[in-house]
Amino acid sequence: MSSRSERIRRELQAAGSALVLHSMNQEVMRRTAEGERRLGMDKLTGQSDFQRELEEYKAREIYQLLFEVASKLNHDNEPIQIRIGKLALKISSIINGVLKDNPREFADSIDGAQRLNLRQSPQFANLVPVELMAANFIRDLRDVVSPESIKSAQDHAKVFAENFGSLIFNQGPEITAISAEVVLSNISIHIASEMNQGTLDEYSARRMIMVFGETTNMHLSRFKVKRKRRTKSRN
Repeated sequence: MSSRSERIRRELQAAGSALVLHSMNQEVMRRTAEGERRLGMDKLTGQSDFQRELEEYKAREIYQLLFEVASKLNHDNEPIQIRIGKLALKISSIINGVLKDNPREFADSIDGAQRLNLRQSPQFANLVPVELMAANFIRDLRDVVSPESIKSAQDHAKVFAENFGSLIFNQGPEITAISAEVVLSNISIHIASEMNQGTLDEYSARRMIMVFGETTNMHLSRFKVKRKRRTKSRN
């Protein structure tokens, strides 16, 4: 393996990518294979040529969708909060689309899967508005406001915040897209698990996904970064 490939492998592993986890935990990947295919993340074949695997991984539809967003945000030099908001909205939109297409297959195909470890701590989780997400979700469902409903909504929102807050932005758009796919996988598994346990029905699950994504994006887009004026240099 070339030094460049080894460097990329370490970066992917640090990002918590499913690309490297397949060789570290075959049992988990076997159990999640059907769910990952449903999400466009087919299990890798275990080929020895890492570069080929990377190219195949990058050719996948979900990666391309996330990479497109990450590249634009990087090109526009957007601040961290804008990047989190835009990617949160995109991730939510992708999951919602899969869930809307066939909710029962979505829940069944990921049944028993384990969430991927976040290799980078959720350092941006405090930027994600957990209480606002929960309040908007309860309002959207027109649910009865009670201590139980508030706690339940906040617990779900914390899962989203932890994952959104773990996105990686300092290693280029490729790594950002890969970290976003890990987040997408974890949130999908969380939602499917709740549906299988009967704590979330199809409608509530879809509304939660979209309300949390939209709330995060709208909230973080309100923060404006003050740019310093360039002062003329004195002769």
